[in-house]
Amino acid sequence: MKIVHIETVVSCGPYAKSKHWRDTRRSLHASVKKCAWPPGAETFAIHPQSGKKRGEGNGVGPIKLEFIKELRERGWTIEGAAKNHLGQELGDFDAVLLV
Repeated sequence: MKIVHIETVVSCGPYAKSKHWRDTRRSLHASVKKCAWPPGAETFAIHPQSGKKRGEGNGVGPIKLEFIKELRERGWTIEGAAKNHLGQELGDFDAVLLV
């Protein structure tokens, strides 16, 4: 998959300039770029296919699975809980990169 635009919503405080954030961002971008569709393709292309049954067409599910697989290979915890630096629970996430 090709990243064509990145919109930064919040970038303040020391974390925004930290090595951990640079590494995290690099890991996310590399994982996105590894995603291909349909599976096994060299590129990412969604083809409109109306009338397909569930699980047969383009969809978030198969694309997310490939992305999550790549994050797992990069050391991310999948379906994990996270805490902030104060130890407060933030809840469960699809993927968490623990420090």
